[in-house]
Amino acid sequence: MRSVHSRSSTPEITSTPAASNGKLFIGSYDNMFRALDSHTGQEIWKYPTGDKIHSSAAVGGGLVFFASYDGNVYALNETNGKLVWNYDTGSTQLLRSSPALAGGRLYMGLENGWVVAFGKAPDL
Repeated sequence: MRSVHSRSSTPEITSTPAASNGKLFIGSYDNMFRALDSHTGQEIWKYPTGDKIHSSAAVGGGLVFFASYDGNVYALNETNGKLVWNYDTGSTQLLRSSPALAGGRLYMGLENGWVVAFGKAPDL
């Protein structure tokens, strides 16, 4: 197998890219979260956060979700990278966990032992 394209990234990338609709989504230690064209590797958009990004992304419903060491969980528009919402976990610990989507909810594990869920309320 041969490489189709490659892209130099400085500083390091520690997360696994998420792929959706011809785009790759990835964060890095320069505090930026990026969308790249999956065919050319060219940057489509980037979004700055307050600290490094170790979290891999989850993609669903036209949104991209990830966490940053700044203690926030972010939801960006998949197409243009605009902020839709962010949630400050109040954690002083680094957010390394990657989000998971299931049943219309977004789940994140926090280093303090908590699991937080975002989305529709559970049926009572």
